[in-house]
Amino acid sequence: MGIHGYYALTPLVTPLIEALDINRLIYNAGGVPGNIMNLSTLSSFMFIGGSGATLGLAFAIVLFSKDKVMRVIAITSVPLGLFNINEILLFGLPIIFNLRLLMPFFLAPLANMLVSVTAMKLGLVAIPVVMAPITSPLVLNAFISTGGDIRAVVLQLILVIMSTLIYWPFVRLLDKHVKRRDLYIPSLDTTFTRREEEAYVLAVDPVTESLKKVREIEGVEKQLEALSTREFYLEFQPQVSGKTRQVVGAEALIRLRDSNGKVESPAKFLPVFEKANLMKDIDTWVIRQSVQQSKEWIAQGFYMPISVNVTSHTLTDLVVMEEVLDLIAEVPGLLHFEITEESLLEKESVVESSISRLHEAGSTVHIDDFGTGYSSLSYLNRFDIDAIKIDRSFVVALSTERGKQVFYSLVGIAKQLGMNIIVEGVETAEQYNIVTRETDAVVQGWYFSKSVSAKDFKKYALQRSALSSKTAKTVTEVSL
Repeated sequence: MGIHGYYALTPLVTPLIEALDINRLIYNAGGVPGNIMNLSTLSSFMFIGGSGATLGLAFAIVLFSKDKVMRVIAITSVPLGLFNINEILLFGLPIIFNLRLLMPFFLAPLANMLVSVTAMKLGLVAIPVVMAPITSPLVLNAFISTGGDIRAVVLQLILVIMSTLIYWPFVRLLDKHVKRRDLYIPSLDTTFTRREEEAYVLAVDPVTESLKKVREIEGVEKQLEALSTREFYLEFQPQVSGKTRQVVGAEALIRLRDSNGKVESPAKFLPVFEKANLMKDIDTWVIRQSVQQSKEWIAQGFYMPISVNVTSHTLTDLVVMEEVLDLIAEVPGLLHFEITEESLLEKESVVESSISRLHEAGSTVHIDDFGTGYSSLSYLNRFDIDAIKIDRSFVVALSTERGKQVFYSLVGIAKQLGMNIIVEGVETAEQYNIVTRETDAVVQGWYFSKSVSAKDFKKYALQRSALSSKTAKTVTEVSL
């Protein structure tokens, strides 16, 4: 609110953008987005005209005020207000420290929020799925952010009228107390001074940038030092055949545990290694540990393929790839690789060569999180891929008919190209039944098991094998 309102919101920007990204993924997968409160909701439906939804204030002054100076200020502010910029009103009226406008300055965006959230919850207006920056133009931002929903434009116009009516009685009250008649707009000077200050502070300064990089490096080093005192280990999540319901593979997942036994999510510590350019070391460590675990299982008479994730850093480094090939040669055919679509963008010819060498070593290559990256279908033509791993967002969207159609379209493409299908994120019996209805997909998710230790994984796999054998025997006896 008020002075530096935009900067006050800065700590909220990241989670609001993440909520919007999740909405977009679900929308693209055919589902119904659920994160109503996101950056586009704020910029398109709450802060219409800037902090305080002051476009309504400008219209209220133009329509109801008798003060000429205030009317000139309001008319001048309208063009910028259409882009959610309201410095002219903030400093020209002024709004800042003006107690007569404090209440509507708070009530207008609050009312906008309540009405827009209610409309979206009732399904009257689509939930935003596309980024609409704070300064994006009125009407256009609502239309684009909701994926082209004309009802969003209507809602936005209703909100402008509502905020105008909220400001109206306060404008009339302000009229009675304004004695000034000199036409002077101090906001012009203030805005210029502020822009000059921002230009000076935000300008790219080589020294400042160098110091910033040094601080980032120091920060990463401290984080790495803290991580070095913790224990890295692998867990394995079962991959179950939708046809036989037996465990046919495992995905190796890296975990981090502190001295108190608290496990930290990879989403927290892997970005640190990314910044430190250590992802090749992480990949190699995971592969080495997976090979060792595979050898231990083989010694116990237990043969199980293991899938590991590798990054573009590994695939494009010829020296590291030689080490990887030497490692997997110890357990031929038992180690497979999952790569993200982003990895395929890096040095395509080198990545293609690395995939070919992995095939020669007896490994299969899967595209991880298929459908969420860049031009997914084009990769199926350009690279020799054995399987696609359909992302969890498509599974979440199976609750809708459109989501089912999108899912079965992906399955159909994979079948026509002779590719295997792995579906991750399956958590309910309903999802499992839909996923396995028309496909022999391999299923991975909490419906069967979370990631577990190597010992528990082997126990679980043998239990499922025994259960499947018992079921098959019973069916045979009944048939006889």
